Amino acid sequence: MLAGDFNGHSQRWDPRCTERRDSTFREAIKDDHRLVIGNDDRPTYDWTRHDSMGEFVIDLTLANRPFGKWMIVDGSYATGSDQEIIE
Repeated sequence: MLAGDFNGHSQRWDPRCTERRDSTFREAIKDDHRLVIGNDDRPTYDWTRHDSMGEFVIDLTLANRPFGKWMIVDGSYATGSDQEIIE
């Protein structure tokens, strides 16, 4: 299992993605090692800049076989980060 803040934007793991960015290497690792994405479609990163807001899936959980439950921890465990806690 491999999990982390990959900062890659791709429709392969984020259906909201409109611009593929910094994802070529991450997509190649996923494909070359036949990894499955454990994430569901919920965003793992929320941002606000000036008058704009958005959300992305940039934190990924990858494995060589499907695995059990993947979830974002309830927001009551605030970390001060703009990224969600994944359990």
